[in-house]
Amino acid sequence: MNNAGDIDKIYTWLKHGCYQRTLHYHNTPKKYESLYAKQLDYICWRYETVSLLDVQSYLKTGIKKKHPGIMIGAFDGYRNNYDVLNKLLVGRKMKGWYLLVTDFLNTPAQMQESVLTPYQMQWFPDEYDDGRYAMNWEEAAEIGRDHTIVNHTSRHFRLTEETDIRTLQYEIIHAHGMI
Repeated sequence: MNNAGDIDKIYTWLKHGCYQRTLHYHNTPKKYESLYAKQLDYICWRYETVSLLDVQSYLKTGIKKKHPGIMIGAFDGYRNNYDVLNKLLVGRKMKGWYLLVTDFLNTPAQMQESVLTPYQMQWFPDEYDDGRYAMNWEEAAEIGRDHTIVNHTSRHFRLTEETDIRTLQYEIIHAHGMI
């Protein structure tokens, strides 16, 4: 999608009611696993999850899936997204989108709690005995075999019109390079 025609096509689709359902998760702690399972079971019954290839195919052809599509997003790169949500998605043959805060994954476990507040991220204290709240890159690579991995900035930074170019490049280009 690199030209004005593609943008016009997307605008026309949106204008005529074409949209994409989404379900967003952030933290997915184990203590709520049965609730997530019920929610995903319901979704499986009514919808089909949408992968990156599905989106690309739809934008090229306009052909929809048999059932309504839904994108499931797991934000920030929390370890419990790997431990809990990923297992639930894989077990149901569902596709997810994992939006990673790359510097969070790069932060040593003993320092992760100290970056969560400045990154404006939430966590469940003492969820993990080892203090590691971010998934690691090996876990992210495993997820990436079946799901879509994209960046969600380097430091969970809120971009504004006043954001300088150097910060913008770090938050987007650096994060993209890490993926």
